Amino acid sequence: MQILEFVFFIKPLKVIFGENEMGKRGPIPRPNEQLNGRSKSSLVLLEGQKFDPGEPPFPNQMNDWELYWSSPAGNAARPEDKPVVERLFKLRANFEAALSIASEEPQVAGSTGQLRPNPFFDTALKLEAAIIRLENELGLTPKARAALGLTVAQAGLTVQQINERLPAPPDPVAVEAWTIGGTDDEKGLAEEA
Repeated sequence: MQILEFVFFIKPLKVIFGENEMGKRGPIPRPNEQLNGRSKSSLVLLEGQKFDPGEPPFPNQMNDWELYWSSPAGNAARPEDKPVVERLFKLRANFEAALSIASEEPQVAGSTGQLRPNPFFDTALKLEAAIIRLENELGLTPKARAALGLTVAQAGLTVQQINERLPAPPDPVAVEAWTIGGTDDEKGLAEEA
């Protein structure tokens, strides 16, 4: 009797969840039009646009500014990315200023007169964390460039260039198919060894 109750319990579940909802190894995936904004395979490729990046936030950053905009990451940038790049350069300037101030006086007197590290070191560490985050978002590290699909032209080899570097394959050798894998018998066919 208990088995019958179990069968009657299972049957309504099939009606509720549907007979074909489960595959052999789990739920059957939904079609793309039924997805709720996640895992959709329709990605739009955004290409970089040529635009005038203007001047850096501080005049002493001109070399780094030009280096960024001429790099693969800068070439992939769009006009709406410029404020983020400016923020990165401002953070770099603040980081350098905090380090120079802290280096002038590495230890300062605390509230009770004890010596403690200059608080500008802590400020520099916080600025450095923000700089690293922005550099990764903008593709300024090798790992970030790889994740974003940006490659340096000299480092990227095409398939044709790789094939040209490979040695030439050996010339093919003619082999009689009936001699492969056995010995001749009186009919001229190969037997299994």
